Amino acid sequence: MYRALLAVALAAGVTYFVAGARSPLFPSSEGAAQAPPSQRAAQPPTRNVEATPLYDRDAEHIWNRLDRQLRVRTARGGATYGADNLDPLLWAETRHLLTPPSHAATLAVLDEFLTAHAERLVRDPVRRAVFQRDLWAVFDWTVSRADTHPAARHELAQRLARIIRRVALPPNEIAALPDTYSATLAGARYPTAYDPEHRDRAFLPAALSDSAGPWIPIHGSVPVEQHNFEMSRSSFRVLINLPGGRAATLAHLKRLWNAQEPFVVDRTGSFGGETRTILNPALQALPPGTHIALVRRMLVIDSAGDIRQTPIVESVQMRVFRQAEPCRTVICGHNDQDFFEFVLSRAGLFSSAASGVRAVEPDEEGFLTFSSHGIDHFEPEAGGRLIAPMQMCVNCHHEPGLASVRSSRRLFRPYTFADGGGPAGDGMPEMWKSWRADWGYLQALWQSEPR
Repeated sequence: MYRALLAVALAAGVTYFVAGARSPLFPSSEGAAQAPPSQRAAQPPTRNVEATPLYDRDAEHIWNRLDRQLRVRTARGGATYGADNLDPLLWAETRHLLTPPSHAATLAVLDEFLTAHAERLVRDPVRRAVFQRDLWAVFDWTVSRADTHPAARHELAQRLARIIRRVALPPNEIAALPDTYSATLAGARYPTAYDPEHRDRAFLPAALSDSAGPWIPIHGSVPVEQHNFEMSRSSFRVLINLPGGRAATLAHLKRLWNAQEPFVVDRTGSFGGETRTILNPALQALPPGTHIALVRRMLVIDSAGDIRQTPIVESVQMRVFRQAEPCRTVICGHNDQDFFEFVLSRAGLFSSAASGVRAVEPDEEGFLTFSSHGIDHFEPEAGGRLIAPMQMCVNCHHEPGLASVRSSRRLFRPYTFADGGGPAGDGMPEMWKSWRADWGYLQALWQSEPR
């Protein structure tokens, strides 16, 4: 039965894929416990972050070595990447960790961790939560395919599942994890409002988490298509804020919800007998100064094996619309809206919750891990490609106004009116994850493998 479940889980999951420190970072000896201009052939990016020892000041501590083995990639020429990435640099076509020599090296570190019961070496709940999060991401990637390297994948999955379970926190410690967004705001490291005179200056809205404030969630947690792989271990929430505050935003949303013809036939995109619809152009315009935010928070697995949301923010993506009548071509999309992003900083978080997120610089370079066709940019034949992510946002969000918001269909009937009442911790991400094959695979391993 177990083998059958394993095969079903792998088959169903085949389409899911991605893309010396000093105190106070370590408060105790235990570690406290056709390409556009923004793409070009891989060269060392301008922001090549070295792998900072995260879990203990000793770089050779087993937690640090396992973290490096799973998340850090080495390019031709010896430059390393991934230490500061939100998600692991692993793609559908990746052979790294599955073939020699990396596969044997990874198994050796995993076995060393298990044999030594190294989960006892780091007690800090924040570190344990983030460590589990990163292992969970690698596990999901490992079981995302059944058609390549099945034996190697199973060997990795067996070991990763055991460690994920061992480092799990009890529910009370998960509930006490820091709210990194609020802590970053309190640290006053970033402006709290958009400055049209300094359009590239990142900001964190002060009232983003205020349930009675000007930001209205498009229902509670929502599935986000382009983040399908990441979404399965994260809670995503889309919020909208129009000039004029909460009342003006709710009034605009009410007009949309009451629209008699929210969608019309797409005369240019329907072909071959197929009829497609688009958002009615009469409803697409957004007032200048409209803000859209996508907030991603971390999920973890507790010591009882249940999925739980945490207050730790993994990323905040924001857009500010600057024109009432948006540009209607791809190449001028940046004239309509400005893009901003903040992402989790592991080293910052482990030092202070107020440093738990950092702004992504407009020209910061890296590797795309979603919507990337599964190509591993570190494989010799791939001819790796660096991008500036902030310059790429417009590629997916170039449509006029509201049409560029991927979850905008939830603003119309038959969905209920988005009145701002949907709670952030609504249980939906946990439910969506429980339906996925990779979660079933993890459960099967927990039932069959020793702790």
